[in-house]
Amino acid sequence: MSDRTAGDLDLSTRPTRAHASGGVRLVALVAAHFYAAMAALQFGVAMGLPFGEHLWGGGQEAVLPPGMRIASLAAAGVLSWMMLVVLARGEVIRRRPVPLSWLGRTTWLIAASMVLDTLGNVASQSVVEQRVLGPITATMAVLTLVVARRGGGGTR
Repeated sequence: MSDRTAGDLDLSTRPTRAHASGGVRLVALVAAHFYAAMAALQFGVAMGLPFGEHLWGGGQEAVLPPGMRIASLAAAGVLSWMMLVVLARGEVIRRRPVPLSWLGRTTWLIAASMVLDTLGNVASQSVVEQRVLGPITATMAVLTLVVARRGGGGTR
Protein backbone atom coordinates (compact mmCIF):
# COMPACT_ATOMS: atom_id res chain seq x y z
CA MET A 1 0.00 0.00 0.00
CA SER A 2 1.24 3.48 -0.80
CA ASP A 3 2.00 6.16 1.75
CA ARG A 4 0.17 8.68 -0.45
CA THR A 5 -3.22 10.03 0.46
CA ALA A 6 -5.78 11.42 -1.94
CA GLY A 7 -4.47 14.91 -1.25
CA ASP A 8 -0.93 13.86 -2.27
CA LEU A 9 -1.77 12.56 -5.75
CA ASP A 10 0.56 13.78 -8.46
CA LEU A 11 -1.71 15.26 -11.11
CA SER A 12 1.16 16.54 -13.27
CA THR A 13 0.68 13.70 -15.75
CA ARG A 14 -3.00 14.41 -16.10
CA PRO A 15 -3.66 16.11 -19.43
CA THR A 16 -4.86 19.68 -19.10
CA ARG A 17 -5.03 20.35 -22.85
CA ALA A 18 -4.89 18.42 -26.07
CA HIS A 19 -1.45 17.28 -27.18
CA ALA A 20 -0.37 16.84 -30.76
CA SER A 21 0.26 13.30 -31.91
CA GLY A 22 3.43 12.24 -33.69
CA GLY A 23 1.54 12.33 -36.98
CA VAL A 24 0.52 15.94 -36.44
CA ARG A 25 4.11 16.83 -35.59
CA LEU A 26 5.19 15.30 -38.89
CA VAL A 27 2.49 17.23 -40.77
CA ALA A 28 3.62 20.43 -39.04
CA LEU A 29 7.22 19.75 -40.08
CA VAL A 30 6.23 19.14 -43.70
CA ALA A 31 4.13 22.30 -43.68
CA ALA A 32 7.06 24.22 -42.18
CA HIS A 33 9.23 23.20 -45.11
CA PHE A 34 6.68 24.62 -47.52
CA TYR A 35 6.43 27.86 -45.52
CA ALA A 36 10.23 28.12 -45.42
CA ALA A 37 10.51 27.55 -49.17
CA MET A 38 7.89 30.18 -49.94
CA ALA A 39 9.56 32.61 -47.53
CA ALA A 40 12.91 31.96 -49.23
CA LEU A 41 11.35 32.62 -52.64
CA GLN A 42 9.88 35.92 -51.45
CA PHE A 43 13.17 36.86 -49.77
CA GLY A 44 15.03 36.01 -52.96
CA VAL A 45 12.91 38.26 -55.16
CA ALA A 46 13.13 40.97 -52.51
CA MET A 47 16.92 40.75 -52.85
CA GLY A 48 16.71 41.03 -56.64
CA LEU A 49 16.39 37.50 -58.01
CA PRO A 50 14.69 37.71 -61.43
CA PHE A 51 11.49 35.78 -60.69
CA GLY A 52 9.21 38.76 -60.09
CA GLU A 53 7.11 38.18 -63.21
CA HIS A 54 5.98 34.88 -61.71
CA LEU A 55 4.70 36.43 -58.47
CA TRP A 56 2.25 39.10 -57.35
CA GLY A 57 -0.34 38.31 -60.02
CA GLY A 58 2.07 38.04 -62.91
CA GLY A 59 2.09 41.71 -63.88
CA GLN A 60 5.58 42.57 -62.62
CA GLU A 61 9.00 42.73 -64.23
CA ALA A 62 11.54 39.94 -63.66
CA VAL A 63 13.37 42.06 -61.08
CA LEU A 64 10.77 43.65 -58.87
CA PRO A 65 10.69 47.44 -58.47
CA PRO A 66 11.64 48.78 -55.00
CA GLY A 67 8.09 48.96 -53.64
CA MET A 68 7.32 45.39 -54.63
CA ARG A 69 10.66 44.23 -53.23
CA ILE A 70 9.62 45.67 -49.86
CA ALA A 71 6.29 43.83 -50.19
CA SER A 72 8.16 40.59 -50.90
CA LEU A 73 10.40 41.15 -47.90
CA ALA A 74 7.30 41.66 -45.74
CA ALA A 75 5.74 38.51 -47.25
CA ALA A 76 8.89 36.56 -46.36
CA GLY A 77 8.57 37.76 -42.77
CA VAL A 78 4.87 36.88 -42.57
CA LEU A 79 5.46 33.43 -44.07
CA SER A 80 8.26 32.82 -41.55
CA TRP A 81 5.95 33.84 -38.70
CA MET A 82 3.22 31.54 -40.07
CA MET A 83 5.73 28.70 -40.11
CA LEU A 84 6.52 29.31 -36.43
CA VAL A 85 2.82 29.31 -35.52
CA VAL A 86 2.27 26.00 -37.32
CA LEU A 87 5.34 24.49 -35.64
CA ALA A 88 4.12 25.67 -32.23
CA ARG A 89 0.61 24.32 -32.83
CA GLY A 90 2.12 21.00 -33.93
CA GLU A 91 4.22 21.03 -30.74
CA VAL A 92 7.44 20.81 -32.71
CA ILE A 93 8.76 23.92 -30.96
CA ARG A 94 8.00 25.14 -27.45
CA ARG A 95 8.36 28.86 -28.03
CA ARG A 96 5.06 30.32 -29.15
CA PRO A 97 4.93 33.26 -31.58
CA VAL A 98 1.48 34.15 -30.21
CA PRO A 99 -0.05 33.75 -26.73
CA LEU A 100 -1.16 30.20 -25.94
CA SER A 101 -4.83 31.22 -25.87
CA TRP A 102 -4.52 32.50 -29.47
CA LEU A 103 -2.52 29.63 -30.93
CA GLY A 104 -5.40 27.47 -32.12
CA ARG A 105 -7.41 30.33 -33.62
CA THR A 106 -4.34 31.83 -35.23
CA THR A 107 -3.54 28.51 -36.92
CA TRP A 108 -7.09 28.37 -38.30
CA LEU A 109 -6.70 31.92 -39.64
CA ILE A 110 -3.43 30.98 -41.31
CA ALA A 111 -5.11 27.99 -42.95
CA ALA A 112 -7.89 30.28 -44.21
CA SER A 113 -5.34 32.74 -45.56
CA MET A 114 -3.65 29.90 -47.45
CA VAL A 115 -7.01 28.98 -49.00
CA LEU A 116 -7.41 32.60 -50.12
CA ASP A 117 -3.81 32.65 -51.38
CA THR A 118 -4.55 29.51 -53.41
CA LEU A 119 -7.58 31.16 -54.99
CA GLY A 120 -5.45 34.19 -55.87
CA ASN A 121 -2.76 31.99 -57.40
CA VAL A 122 -5.25 30.04 -59.50
CA ALA A 123 -6.81 33.29 -60.76
CA SER A 124 -3.41 34.86 -61.54
CA GLN A 125 -2.17 35.90 -64.97
CA SER A 126 1.06 34.07 -64.17
CA VAL A 127 1.19 30.50 -65.41
CA VAL A 128 3.73 29.73 -62.67
CA GLU A 129 1.33 30.96 -59.99
CA GLN A 130 -1.53 29.00 -61.55
CA ARG A 131 0.26 25.70 -62.12
CA VAL A 132 3.02 25.64 -59.53
CA LEU A 133 2.28 28.02 -56.68
CA GLY A 134 -1.47 27.28 -56.68
CA PRO A 135 -0.97 23.58 -55.91
CA ILE A 136 1.78 24.43 -53.40
CA THR A 137 -0.42 26.87 -51.47
CA ALA A 138 -3.33 24.40 -51.65
CA THR A 139 -1.05 21.80 -50.08
CA MET A 140 0.00 24.31 -47.43
CA ALA A 141 -3.67 25.06 -46.71
CA VAL A 142 -4.50 21.36 -46.23
CA LEU A 143 -1.44 20.70 -44.06
CA THR A 144 -2.20 23.76 -41.94
CA LEU A 145 -5.84 22.69 -41.58
CA VAL A 146 -4.69 19.31 -40.27
CA VAL A 147 -2.39 20.97 -37.74
CA ALA A 148 -5.11 23.47 -36.75
CA ARG A 149 -7.63 20.68 -36.20
CA ARG A 150 -5.41 18.06 -34.56
CA GLY A 151 -2.60 20.09 -33.03
CA GLY A 152 -2.02 20.81 -29.40
CA GLY A 153 -0.44 23.73 -27.70
CA GLY A 154 -3.60 25.75 -27.31
CA THR A 155 -7.34 25.92 -27.66
CA ARG A 156 -9.08 24.18 -30.50
